[in-house]
Amino acid sequence: MGSERYRAARTIICDLVPRIIERAAAAGFESKWEWRKRNLTFTGTKESLGIAIARYLPTRQGTSPHWVAHTKHRVKPNLLLVIKMDSSNRKPTAYYVLPRYVIADEHTYFDRRGLFEEYRCKGRAEAIRRCVALGGALQAQSPNLPIE
Repeated sequence: MGSERYRAARTIICDLVPRIIERAAAAGFESKWEWRKRNLTFTGTKESLGIAIARYLPTRQGTSPHWVAHTKHRVKPNLLLVIKMDSSNRKPTAYYVLPRYVIADEHTYFDRRGLFEEYRCKGRAEAIRRCVALGGALQAQSPNLPIE
């Protein structure tokens, strides 16, 4: 069961990352994926996009369902794309693009109260578009780029 869950998450990430890189290249900037860090760095800047999976946690005594994304990073990314899984942890149900200031140090929790609804994307295509658009905005604001 556990290996199926991780295989499903890996498949989703392996499908998503090339699409983000391709969309970023079409927008005119390069990016580099580091699998061990689950981090996409926008080349020419120190700006980054992290990817996390929010897994369903069964609760005792039928309390409200909640999901947790492990967000412990040595360096917090500027943006975090969170993929919220279904109750079997096999299929994505929602995508969120979170800015750095709402990412918790160890775990970020999602529940039915809708804490992060303003960051929710309508689907995978919108999540990819939003990551690239925000990544491009971060790259444009970076002081590391040469001014022409």
